[in-house]
Amino acid sequence: MLKFSSKVLSDKFKYLDDCWYRLDMNAFNLDLRNSIAHNNVHYTVVDQVVTYTPDGGRLEQGKCETMSFLEFMRLLLISFREMHSLHHIIKTLFFYKYLIHDKYDNT
Repeated sequence: MLKFSSKVLSDKFKYLDDCWYRLDMNAFNLDLRNSIAHNNVHYTVVDQVVTYTPDGGRLEQGKCETMSFLEFMRLLLISFREMHSLHHIIKTLFFYKYLIHDKYDNT
């Protein structure tokens, strides 16, 4: 488990090929996530264009990619929907564990 936790996020997805819950892989744009995490995103208000640099930092300039603000918002909504579904699964498992399993396990 320690080896798995040390892997980068993009490498972890390849181990989820056989899971019972199917992730919508269109909900994840790892280049955009990386750019946001490293503050390499610029938004032009007039053109409504989001420009991000997935492979570059502040010292070296990498290749910039662009998307419209509408496309960016759609990606956020799809990601939110995916996280919301996962939240319901986690909540269900939590309730099962503490309200059903532990109740009958202690008697």
